[in-house]
Amino acid sequence: MMSSLVQRAGSLLAMAAIVLTTSACATSASAQATSPQVAAGAVAAAHPEAVRAGVATLAAGGNALDAAVATAFALNVAEPYASGIGGGGFLVYYDAATGQTHVLDYREVAPSALSDEHVMRNGRVDGPSFRSGGKGVAAPGMARGLLLAHERHGRLPRASLLAPAIRLAEQGFEITPALAETINENFDRLGDDPASAEIFLEGGLFPPDAGQTLVQPQLAATLRAIAENGETAIYGPEPAARIAQAVQDAGGPLSADDVAAFRPRDRAPIRGTYRGHEILTIPPPSSGGLQVLMALSILDGYDVAALGPRSPRFLALLVKALEEAQSATEELVADPAFRQVPVEQLLSAEWAAQARARIDAALVTAGLGGDEAADNAYAFVPARKEPIGNTTHLSVIDRQGNMVALTQTINYFFGAGITVPGMGIVLNNEMYDFTFTQGNANFPEAGKIPRSSMAPTLVIRDGQPVATLGTPGGKRIPSALVQILIHRIDFGATLQEALDAPRLHVEAARAEIAFEARLGEETMAQVGSQLAGDGRAWKLQPRGDYDRFFGGAQGIWLDPAADGTWNIEGAADPRRDGVSMTERDLAP
Repeated sequence: MMSSLVQRAGSLLAMAAIVLTTSACATSASAQATSPQVAAGAVAAAHPEAVRAGVATLAAGGNALDAAVATAFALNVAEPYASGIGGGGFLVYYDAATGQTHVLDYREVAPSALSDEHVMRNGRVDGPSFRSGGKGVAAPGMARGLLLAHERHGRLPRASLLAPAIRLAEQGFEITPALAETINENFDRLGDDPASAEIFLEGGLFPPDAGQTLVQPQLAATLRAIAENGETAIYGPEPAARIAQAVQDAGGPLSADDVAAFRPRDRAPIRGTYRGHEILTIPPPSSGGLQVLMALSILDGYDVAALGPRSPRFLALLVKALEEAQSATEELVADPAFRQVPVEQLLSAEWAAQARARIDAALVTAGLGGDEAADNAYAFVPARKEPIGNTTHLSVIDRQGNMVALTQTINYFFGAGITVPGMGIVLNNEMYDFTFTQGNANFPEAGKIPRSSMAPTLVIRDGQPVATLGTPGGKRIPSALVQILIHRIDFGATLQEALDAPRLHVEAARAEIAFEARLGEETMAQVGSQLAGDGRAWKLQPRGDYDRFFGGAQGIWLDPAADGTWNIEGAADPRRDGVSMTERDLAP
């Protein structure tokens, strides 16, 4: 089966590759339409304190971009294990005044000194050495990315956007059970780094309990320097040298010049349609947006609504659609400055039709299994123990109809396990997002952006922007977003119900399906039987009822009301600490 996947990727590469354009923005098909006017702006994000920072910014007269920046910096404080100044991300901004959608890529970049000496050991590729420590760190981009976005589209002064994060870092906040658990799970890594231990371990020795207060004075000082001096507080000669020194002390090649030279990239959004909804998301170097659009394009050819959300037939189709999208992008997607990516071909109706033909030929259609081959084609196995890639997402809409979908990360929990002494910045291990197979488009190279799975997404309906969505979760990001959109659009769920619904995730190369236990082993056994026709021995991995392995989505959705106004629904994933709030919810 794997050889067929490689052949399929090779046939795509043989076609005339289309390089994605990098224009700063794209105009919606109906840019002249009036954007929805809502009674109150809203923010959905991964921590209540960060959401309050964003909503307070809206209430103070800021627009959606201002609120997103304030929320993102506050998340650096409240979710220090998930994202921050030491990482990077992607931002999608819909400008209601112009009808244009802007994508800003501030994903991290591999060190300029990266060489075979770092990648190889004893003649073999040494991928695991990039998991922790200095070799895992790429040049961070969050601060420069957010400040550039604010400079272009923001309304309030920079200092006012940083103020909530500074207060949160100085005064501290209550450690949630999720944060306490994450610190405990990473206790050894944090303890091995003195600067991390000083901040996140009680007395530098013990993991704190939920309910204790986490204060981060070093990070507060760094944030204040950004408020006062802008990007030079991170990318100027002295701070860049301090960041690079922390990496080099941990065995990595990142230089001060690498940090100082980082620049965000403008990109054009990619788009597709599903049941009359236009879906706008981010292009390569992320494969996440492509996977979302590709899987939805496949499923658009089936009457999903008639099958039902828990039917084995729907779940089997979902598995195969996710497999098709993931397999193609795994072979083809990388930093477009280094590899041509056939985006147009992957998003074509022809590709989706070919994928459906393969799916129709592979699935068992007579009943729900029953023959011996089908019954023996799958097996329930324990979920693999693995580090969970982590990220954070936030969604914002303001009263004028401007929207932001922003996803950013330091990759795994607490990134590379390195904190910059005196600055309180937790550094990413984004280098581990490269593919350590020689010949793969995403193989590590100096100055290259590692492939991502992030997919901040906007939804347009009848010419009106109606939703902003996204989720953390590493490779689970596109599968989670596909399921959320299907539950909302096909099955008529509220946005919160769509986020709550049980999820599954496909690892195509290993023929593994992880699923939340609420789907039920009997249902998943029937799914396994239906998959028997593809000739693969699928491994079914039950996980918890609400398992953070499957992400922590946030979103806002607008629906037109009968009186011409718009109803607004914000939703946050119960798998993590997220909340949604409107300006009306802000305490006086």
